[in-house]
Amino acid sequence: MNKKNNFSNAQMKKLLENMLPGTSTIARVITKDKGDVAPHLQTCFICREEDWRIKQWPTPCPVCSKVGLLNQDNCAVVVSMIQFPTATYENYLNFHYVPDVPEFFEDLTIQNHITFLFYGDDLELKRRIRVPNSLKKFFKNAINKIKSVPKWSMKDFDNAKEKIQQKYPVDELWEKLESLSVV
Repeated sequence: MNKKNNFSNAQMKKLLENMLPGTSTIARVITKDKGDVAPHLQTCFICREEDWRIKQWPTPCPVCSKVGLLNQDNCAVVVSMIQFPTATYENYLNFHYVPDVPEFFEDLTIQNHITFLFYGDDLELKRRIRVPNSLKKFFKNAINKIKSVPKWSMKDFDNAKEKIQQKYPVDELWEKLESLSVV
């Protein structure tokens, strides 16, 4: 297990300081849950949100997620969208140029659950939502598809992401994501 992928408290704080409410990212963190990757180690979605929004969600909280592998200008862009009662989070994952993303994808092929960690106004953990991982097959197929195409540059990925965002506003992307998936 590569220790560089495990977030320390200081790294997590720095990450959260750079996130705006309503945004999310993916990271491998130590959790209270029994891990599938290693004891208490999971790839989780880290969500930054305003306290009032987190507090208004019911328990248990309904979660709906969609993922897709979109081919845009020869870049395989993995889009992850997670919807909670009053918020939708989107992530554009670059397999080749963000160092830990391939390991996150591998984790998501074996993890039995996905954990969403919500950090509030004071950057403290406010809520953990854990759901069964229904995305294992998608990530396995995505890894194989991405490895079968030539690498792209970070600039190419950023341009592809921008074109996808221009073509599909968040609500429209949510509605069409399954039909856009090439996996």
